[in-house]
Amino acid sequence: MLFNELILNFTFYYFPIVLCVPTITFFVVFIWKYVKTHQKMFGYLSILFLATLIMHFFEESQFFSTTQQDAEFYFVLSQIFEMLMLYTLVVILEMFDRNVQFSRRQTILTVLTFLAIGGMITFPDVQTQTVEGRYLVSFSQFSPVLIFQLSFYVIAGVWLVILLHRSKKSATSRKQKKFILHFTIGIFLAISLPVLPLTYKEAVQAESITVYLNWNLIQSLFQNSGMLIIGIEFWRLSRYPWLLQRQKVHLLVVYSPNGIELFSKSFNPDIKSDDILLLAGGFKAVTTLIEAATNAPGEIKAILLEGKELRLINRESFICALLVEYTTQASELAHENFTADFEQKFNDHLNNFNGLTSVFEPAEEIALQYFS
Repeated sequence: MLFNELILNFTFYYFPIVLCVPTITFFVVFIWKYVKTHQKMFGYLSILFLATLIMHFFEESQFFSTTQQDAEFYFVLSQIFEMLMLYTLVVILEMFDRNVQFSRRQTILTVLTFLAIGGMITFPDVQTQTVEGRYLVSFSQFSPVLIFQLSFYVIAGVWLVILLHRSKKSATSRKQKKFILHFTIGIFLAISLPVLPLTYKEAVQAESITVYLNWNLIQSLFQNSGMLIIGIEFWRLSRYPWLLQRQKVHLLVVYSPNGIELFSKSFNPDIKSDDILLLAGGFKAVTTLIEAATNAPGEIKAILLEGKELRLINRESFICALLVEYTTQASELAHENFTADFEQKFNDHLNNFNGLTSVFEPAEEIALQYFS
C-alpha cells in the first residue's frame, strides 16, 4: 500500500510539477523569440510547450479528482492535449526539414490524430480503477480510440526517426550530427518507447495494480524525458537552425550598394572565385534593373530560379545574398542571424569603407557557424 502510494504521488504529482519548471521556461523563451522574430517555427514551439503544460495540468486534475466522472473527464482532456502536443512536434520537424506545412505524411497523421480526438470526445470508452481513494483511468483494451492512438505513436515515431536518420547521413559537420543524434534520442523517448508500456498497461487487470503503476511510471518517464531533451535541443538550435537542415546552401555573398564584393563563401565546388565576382555584380545589376523597370516600391527580397532561390537582405551599407535550394524557416533565420552578426562585427569598416575587402575575411567564421 505504502509503495503504491509513493508511486502514485511520484507519477501523478511530484514528477509533473518538477517538469513544469523547464516546460514553462521553454514556453516563455520561444514565445519571446516568436514576438521578436515573427518566425512561425518559434510560434509552433510555443504551442508545443503550452500543450505540454496543459496536459500536465489535466493529469494533475485527474489525480486530485474526488469523483469518477471528473477523473474520466480530466483523463480524456489530458489525452487530447498529449495528441496535440505530439502532432505539433511533427509539424515543427516537417517545417525544419522542408518548407512544407502540410505533406502527405502529415495528412495521414492528421487523420489519425483527429480520429482519436473525435473518439475521445464522442465515445471515449474508458475503464476506471480505484486505488486508495484515487481514480486511475485508461482506455478500454479494444477501444477504437486506443487503436488510433497507438497507430499515431507508431507511424509518427517511425517516420520522425527515419527523417532524422536521413538528416544525420547528409549532415556535413560533427556538430550537426551531434544535434540530430540528440533529437533522435528525444523523439525515440517521447514517441516510440511509450508505445510499449501504453500497450501493456491497458491489458493489466485490477488485481495487478502494482504492475499497472510501474508501467505508467515508465511511460511518463520516457515521454517527459524525451520532451525535455527536445526542448533543450530546440533552445540550442534556435540560434543555429541550419543544423537541422538537409537542403544545401550554394553561395553566400556580401556586396556593397555599388556592387563591390565585400565577402563571399562558396559551399558548391562548381562555383569558383571568378564566378562569385561576376555574380556579385550580376546580383546588383539584376535587382537595379528590375526595380527600375517595375517602379515597384520597396526592395527585392527574393529571386526564384529553377531548382534554386536567391534571398536578399538589404542594409544601408551592404547587401547580403544567399543562394539556396529552397527557402525554409531555418534558412531565413540563419540568413538573418548572419547578416546581423556581420553588421555588428564590421560596422566601423562598413561606415568607413576604403576599398580594402580583406578586413571582412573573419566573416568566414560567422558563415561556418550558421551554414555548416
